Amino acid sequence: MRFVAAAHINGWCLGAWRGTAETSYGRGEQPLCCYLQKPGPTTTFSGSQINLSLQTVTVGSGVTYQWEENINGGGWGNAPSTNPTYSPSPTQNTQYRCIVTCGANSTTSNVLAVSVLQSQLVPFTGSNTVACGTDVVLLDHAGAGDYANYADGYTVLDAGNAGIITISGTRVMETCCDHLYIYSGSGIGGTVYLDVNSSGAVNYVGNPGETLTVRFTSDVSGTFSGFELNVSYSGSCAGAPCAGTPVPGSPASTVASGCGSVTTATLSLPNLPFENNYSYQWQSSTTGGAPWTNIGTDAREITVTNVTATTTYQCVVTCTNGPATTTSGTVVITIYTTPTVSPTAGTICSGQDLQLTGTTSGGGGTTFAWTGPNGFTSTQQNPVITGATPAAGGTYSLVATENGCASAPGTTNAVVNVAPTITATASAIPDQICAGGSTQLSVSATVPGYSVATASFAPVSGSGTAGPSGDDATLSVPIGFHSHSMVRLIPMP
Repeated sequence: MRFVAAAHINGWCLGAWRGTAETSYGRGEQPLCCYLQKPGPTTTFSGSQINLSLQTVTVGSGVTYQWEENINGGGWGNAPSTNPTYSPSPTQNTQYRCIVTCGANSTTSNVLAVSVLQSQLVPFTGSNTVACGTDVVLLDHAGAGDYANYADGYTVLDAGNAGIITISGTRVMETCCDHLYIYSGSGIGGTVYLDVNSSGAVNYVGNPGETLTVRFTSDVSGTFSGFELNVSYSGSCAGAPCAGTPVPGSPASTVASGCGSVTTATLSLPNLPFENNYSYQWQSSTTGGAPWTNIGTDAREITVTNVTATTTYQCVVTCTNGPATTTSGTVVITIYTTPTVSPTAGTICSGQDLQLTGTTSGGGGTTFAWTGPNGFTSTQQNPVITGATPAAGGTYSLVATENGCASAPGTTNAVVNVAPTITATASAIPDQICAGGSTQLSVSATVPGYSVATASFAPVSGSGTAGPSGDDATLSVPIGFHSHSMVRLIPMP
């Protein structure tokens, strides 16, 4: 008698028997169970390996296994596995089952359906692009592992003419220093819509036709599991055909001005309807008008780089169904000159006023920021420190700002010397003279680091009386000396 199980419950075979007495179980044959697969993954990333197996395995000889798969509804076919286990790496939605044969009998396991998610890695460095209409799961460069340090790459999500991009997911990142950004436009020159770190949810919905860029950066410290973002598209990537004369309006730029230059900026036509069959010719001018120079590609949105002079941009838009052509309005990227500074100070004695002078190439509207010793700050161009003390000596720094462009700091050194204590000896030779006579006055003073200046005159004061009658007339004149008026100290070079 042969046995065929009709169901599998908790690993046991139940059901009706069928066959004849000549093929009895007692002759050494075993009942054939129906097989269920063990619970397996119902979703996986494209190309990721999954492991499939059976819950029960018949013990005995003559048992064979044949796995089958149904790829994306195309019908069942043999898979490359004749073992109780199978480890495929599907790239499309696939169903799996296993046919188990024991002798002349066979049974088929239950079906496991696996949905394949198309994944896209934000590169460690550089960039890649997701085509409009392609739903993906966006991961950091490490995929299922922990991301590495020093990452800085981005993925452009193309919105086509009218596609709407929805981003939702989670992140596990370092709190302080690793960042996940979402920018407007293609590349990282656009407006930053989102800048997050640490752990939490990520949610953003773009406008129709708005291309987005997702960027990830990491520093030198901790690494974590990163992010998993579901990117889905709605709306029409292509849009309806245009008709009649285009109405592009004025272009927009992600950067309005720069100091010395603009590294990168994105130009777009936000007011032009999202329709098909437009062609685009972007133009630039450094004179504000003609002549115009053709630039960029045939695209609704372009990126300009290394703008070193004030430049005006416009776009000639053609609806090829007409055809009809219109030139858009203009947008200007202004380049400002960064000012330079040359600060000066002097050498003074303690108690004198310290004059700081700031010379700059900037014109009207320039602002100033001085910093210096003893907590000094000033916004004047030429500030004065009244009655400066030795603590005011040292290095002073000046920054000038014009049109938002700050100069490189300029520095100058101020010296505030301590006022010396003078010890001087004065003499008069001879120290007694007759009326109308003369004497030599002299002074000697030594102060380290100073010299004594020549005095052109010296004040004297005193009184005298005539001697006894018959003697020579004499006058005793005490010599007065004032060191503060007689001695002028000059610092040695």
